[in-house]
Amino acid sequence: MHNALDRKTLTTEEGRLYANTGIYFKCRRYDHKADKSGKSGIVNLSICFDVTEDMQSDISGHAYLGGERRQVRLKKTDLQFPSCPQCFENQKYLKIILTTHGDFGGWCPDFLKPDLRGEGIEWATLPNTEYKVCLRSACIDGWDAVSGIDYTVKDKREGKGAKPMKKLVRPGSVYFIQVKEAEQSQKIAEHLWGNRLQNNQDSDNNDVKLGYGQCIVAKQ
Repeated sequence: MHNALDRKTLTTEEGRLYANTGIYFKCRRYDHKADKSGKSGIVNLSICFDVTEDMQSDISGHAYLGGERRQVRLKKTDLQFPSCPQCFENQKYLKIILTTHGDFGGWCPDFLKPDLRGEGIEWATLPNTEYKVCLRSACIDGWDAVSGIDYTVKDKREGKGAKPMKKLVRPGSVYFIQVKEAEQSQKIAEHLWGNRLQNNQDSDNNDVKLGYGQCIVAKQ
């Protein structure tokens, strides 16, 4: 699977897995004042993450990223995840927007998924809360296939370290919900903001550790 066919020579090129440049987080910065090509240089992109208690207190420096041994540079930062805006008071409707892939086993979390065979859509309870909401609409741009290798499994024979392929909801998908008690809309937004829209909100859940289902909230 990691080989490719050279169209000019019709010979096999090996090791294309390690030739994939998609692992580099760089993009073209667009500037309307730049030349007609729209290219005004390369900018580096960074990923910000929190260090948990079971990790080292200082992990700054160079490290390897995944099994391809790509190098990354880790450094401390004062950046924080944006706090939830105080603008969701007394809202009858809210938009839940995925910022990471959603691993729901389908197009929507089970607790939020309506029974399309019924006469109406019933109220659902957000996990670990008493807040009642109801899914009114959803905008989902297909799915992405995600798989890989579990490098914590030492025995790779017979594919024991391979992760099964999953169909995940794409980031940017929107779930339009109705709030049963409008006076709770700000608290609901704060509960969802930056958290995972999963059935299991337990921090020990592996899917939660992988970062699937993170979301933010917007007004209608």
